[in-house]
Amino acid sequence: MQIYYLSLNDYKNTSHAFDKSDYDIRLNSYKKTILHEFIHYVNRYFCKINNCEFSCKYLAEGIAQYLSNQNDSNLLQFNYSVDDILNSNNCYNGWYLVTKYIIENYSQDFFLDLLKDREEAKQFLEMHYKNIKDYYSR
Repeated sequence: MQIYYLSLNDYKNTSHAFDKSDYDIRLNSYKKTILHEFIHYVNRYFCKINNCEFSCKYLAEGIAQYLSNQNDSNLLQFNYSVDDILNSNNCYNGWYLVTKYIIENYSQDFFLDLLKDREEAKQFLEMHYKNIKDYYSR
């Protein structure tokens, strides 16, 4: 339960280094990434105090994307399968969109219950996949 981060000066020396022309964009991205990782820390703590395993990956990543506003300016399309969402290691936009759907259509308590129960979260996705797909097709 530790967070490691790079200072902005150290970040500038990584492969993500940026020049002055895109400084504001990269700085904003850096801040959102730190917030994203902090949300994972809070999620792990939430699971620990609720005596549950770590949240289902699509919700853990989705809530981190959602609360850190990492997709706040993206026009995303929902073109993911249930298998992509449950089993992919790189489906951030899909995880974000499913999480956004749940937040916009269900209560906070319902969402928190899904965070606490991986199996329930998987079943929810399987049962409501068509509704989620239709929601983003409109």
